[in-house]
Amino acid sequence: TPSTGNPDAKVERGFGESISDSALAARVKARLIKNSEINAGKIDVDAYKGEVTLNGEVFSNHEKATAIRITKETPGVKKVISKLRVVQGR
Repeated sequence: TPSTGNPDAKVERGFGESISDSALAARVKARLIKNSEINAGKIDVDAYKGEVTLNGEVFSNHEKATAIRITKETPGVKKVISKLRVVQGR
């Protein structure tokens, strides 16, 4: 019989979990796109187990802060990791 609770068992993402991560990333991206203060085209969104990573370029600290706030307010997001860089010019 297979044992449960084996601490040495390799933890892998199940199919349902990866779908839910994809759905969460898509939900965050849609919310960023809807916000007129953000140029969401330069922001990549990745999700893993409720942790959302924002990667890319924004044009101001305000835009960066707004993107982080919108992400935090998205249902299902447990943690936000910002790798956004502020660049000059629009």
